[in-house]
Amino acid sequence: MNDQRGVAAALSNLSATDRRRGRYEPPRSAMREALEIYTELGIIEGQLDAIEGLAQLDVLDGDPAGGLGLLVLADREQAESAARAALDRPAVAEVYRVFGKRTLTETVEQLLRGAGEGNGRPRRPPG
Repeated sequence: MNDQRGVAAALSNLSATDRRRGRYEPPRSAMREALEIYTELGIIEGQLDAIEGLAQLDVLDGDPAGGLGLLVLADREQAESAARAALDRPAVAEVYRVFGKRTLTETVEQLLRGAGEGNGRPRRPPG
């Protein structure tokens, strides 16, 4: 079975493990390979994850400016743009009102309590 997405995810995970152990070149190579696979598959979220991983490696390996540059690029702007396009202005304002008051810890706890429940917000009916 040729599961390229799974291969890319495994490479990303191996890279993160090596990075935590203080090894930077093997994980850089693995993360680049993951980025290449995600790019071939057109998986934007995977590309952004790989770019963030490479940015962390840059910072740890003495190139904080390069890491920051990659983090600026991996701003997840495309995902945000798609979400905004799917909502009208009042809905976007409501999301910012509700989520702007939350901490990361609160959000993680809520997601773990109700995984798959739409981030604690009721889902709109289809159509």
